Amino acid sequence: MYQKLCTEFYDNDKPLANKQEVDFYGQFFNKEQLILEPMCGTGRLLIPMLEAGFKVHGVDNSIPMLANCKERLKQRHLNTEIFEASITEMKLSRQYDGIIIPFGSFQLLYPRTVAYKTLELLHQSLKPGGKLILDMFIPWEAMYLNGEVEVGEKHTTLLDSSVITQKFNNQANKIEQYSVGHSIYEKKMNDKIIAIEEEKGHLCWYFLYEFELILEKYGFSNIKRLSKTIDNETLTVYVAEKPS
Repeated sequence: MYQKLCTEFYDNDKPLANKQEVDFYGQFFNKEQLILEPMCGTGRLLIPMLEAGFKVHGVDNSIPMLANCKERLKQRHLNTEIFEASITEMKLSRQYDGIIIPFGSFQLLYPRTVAYKTLELLHQSLKPGGKLILDMFIPWEAMYLNGEVEVGEKHTTLLDSSVITQKFNNQANKIEQYSVGHSIYEKKMNDKIIAIEEEKGHLCWYFLYEFELILEKYGFSNIKRLSKTIDNETLTVYVAEKPS
């Protein structure tokens, strides 16, 4: 997932996190603590957190996204450690005071056995007393679909006036609690297609008490549920600790 056109679309469509979002995550840490953001992408959250004075490292397995992230860091004269690795297989040389996975990215892990293995890795990557913060959402509109296909498209215009169109279709399995997405990205300049790219992926969802029990099973404690809104979308935020 997340090749070059998808990365360009994402960067243009989703602006960097605003102060309100940075303050939300910042309330759980002090600026001497070390935070890890797996699935950091192009730095939508990582960069504003660094600019606010927090110590944050990033991990992602998308080479195009990491390239954009590093370029953004360079433009802003910021320096931090960025690792190319899958969240499901990352091998880190240190433990962290906190791990943040915002905007539902954890839900891209499929099948669930992969998500469970990842929770074990995240637990190992935290210091005793460290916090795991996960944003999640339930696509309620998918509750009414089972096997039906949702079709749509989105557009974003880049600075050079080229336009990227995402044409997508999603098919939900509401019993198994996941959807399968297929997207075609087309980049046009002067109404001429100059690039095209295909992406496929899954999105899993978890109900509130279900995910609390999952976190407990994989060694987390003192679990809290909060709520925050980004781009008019309300997310459930799980805050869980690794026991001291």
